Amino acid sequence: QPWHLVRGLARVLESRGVEIFEDSPATLIDQGRVVTTSGEICARYVVRAIESFASQMEPTKRSIVPLYSLMVATEPLPDHVWHSLGWSGRETFADGRNMVTYAQRTVDGRIAFGGRGAPYHFGSQIADRFDRHEGIHRKLEETVREVFPQVADAKITHRWGGPVGAPRDWHAFANVDHSTGLCAGGGYVGDGVALANLVGRTLAHQIADTGDPLTRSLLVGHTSKKWEVEPMRWLGVNGLLALTDFADRRERRTHQPSKRCSPCVIDCSADECVRYSREMTISFRALDIPASELAEKPLGQPSAEPLTGEIMTRAKVFLDNETVTSGTWECEPGASRWEFTTRGEVIYVLKGSMTVQEDGGEAVKLTAGSSCIFPIGWKGTWTVHETLRKVFVVYRTK
Repeated sequence: QPWHLVRGLARVLESRGVEIFEDSPATLIDQGRVVTTSGEICARYVVRAIESFASQMEPTKRSIVPLYSLMVATEPLPDHVWHSLGWSGRETFADGRNMVTYAQRTVDGRIAFGGRGAPYHFGSQIADRFDRHEGIHRKLEETVREVFPQVADAKITHRWGGPVGAPRDWHAFANVDHSTGLCAGGGYVGDGVALANLVGRTLAHQIADTGDPLTRSLLVGHTSKKWEVEPMRWLGVNGLLALTDFADRRERRTHQPSKRCSPCVIDCSADECVRYSREMTISFRALDIPASELAEKPLGQPSAEPLTGEIMTRAKVFLDNETVTSGTWECEPGASRWEFTTRGEVIYVLKGSMTVQEDGGEAVKLTAGSSCIFPIGWKGTWTVHETLRKVFVVYRTK
């Protein structure tokens, strides 16, 4: 139980004379000092171990992204249910789907069940309101009953969540710079209860220069690449979440594992990436662009074929090169068939609604705030119910 672990550690540390200062948010972590809202603390070594909250501080904001992991818990279950599940101990659980899920039996006899899938929030935002997401929590409840049909009638009594810290390469680190005294540990991506203990011991052995074998582990000296600037970061993270959900739905439908092929990568230099991102940021203001400023034309080839007569579209392109096209697009109600043979597309719906359905797949409704990825090879229908406006990024193979 993480909260009991935190309280236990605090109790042991305070019994050994360590002072713990609460309600004192850090505003600056610097060489030899930490500046807080309540004062300044100076020390030879300063350890930054703030995980996803590193994304909220200017020097480290691209070192990690906050990904939300959400959970639900059932009411306490009777013994006969545990017996029918064959869950006699405190074993933890995970299954093989692409979107991570996990579960454990609590000390008071509940199933605590969690998973990913909550959207990444633009600019690495962290807020209490993001700890709850109606759609994802509902999916978690459905998954509990799908995996454990014996608890179909059990009440769900708790819903909660929070951000976990994800480095660019999903690799934890425990780094000490003896010349500056600046240290850092983290990158747990949700495995912090156990991994934080290992990272803490690894940092302590390095600071004390004990020569312990932990000081030669792969955690030591590891530096991850920085995450991309916005909006590339938002598009990449949420696009992968959408693709993961797409893969799970396809596996349920076909009863075959999804192909684990490498994603199509936008091949550009760091300078180009920054330039693209600055230009693409304009597209997030697309909601305010009047329709009269968008170029109008009937929906048609090469990717789409109207199924309900002529359908008018309007668009404005902000970026167009051999690998990426970005802009805003508006479409009137109607049905059309789409085939992404040489390109893929990531979209974010600004207003309106539509239903998309892959050939042989489930229908998925998209409304304002929805994001979706259509990988290369996707074929299916789009049905716009009310005039739709979206931001889009089309990517192509070279």
